[in-house]
Amino acid sequence: MTAIHDPIACELFKNAIFSIADEMALTITRTTYSGVLKDNMDFSTAFADAEGKLVAQGLTLPGHLGSIPTALEATMRHYGDTMGPGDVFLMNDPF
Repeated sequence: MTAIHDPIACELFKNAIFSIADEMALTITRTTYSGVLKDNMDFSTAFADAEGKLVAQGLTLPGHLGSIPTALEATMRHYGDTMGPGDVFLMNDPF
């Protein structure tokens, strides 16, 4: 991994990553029919790196984030050998 030594570039990159998780939350809020999701924002969104580490979370309730490491681990275990550059994995498992 290459270190970023420019503090301005680092801050811009950090804000771009955080914006991804926020955009996920806004998309869910805009498209849901559920009052629980729309009014209470009772869900979580997050963005992870290639190793499955959480790097950003959306502006929603963080209580659901406790299940994300387990879900990421299962995804990495199942798809890890076949992952390639540019691959994106989306999870939505209510169980």
